[in-house]
Amino acid sequence: MALSIQLTTSNATGGTVNSTVYPMDWRTNPFQVGILCYVIGTATYSIQHSDDNVNWSTNANINGATANMDTNYMFPVKYIRLQQTAGSGSVVANVVQSGPNK
Repeated sequence: MALSIQLTTSNATGGTVNSTVYPMDWRTNPFQVGILCYVIGTATYSIQHSDDNVNWSTNANINGATANMDTNYMFPVKYIRLQQTAGSGSVVANVVQSGPNK
């Protein structure tokens, strides 16, 4: 069954704002995650992933974005989050992970 969640951030005028951290089902085979990001107002944002929820790497396709964007993960990651670094607007990231058909 596919997993679907929504990550949000808003108002990063005072500094960086991170969404909640979402744990992925990294054991799913094949591992496939689609991410669609929507900007409301003005915002600069990135998608990040981690294998330990401590050390974060920024997605190469959505790094310092200011417009609506999409990306995917075809390799397992344990955690995903949305990070907004500037702007008084907000960002919504819809994350969908495929899974076994049931």
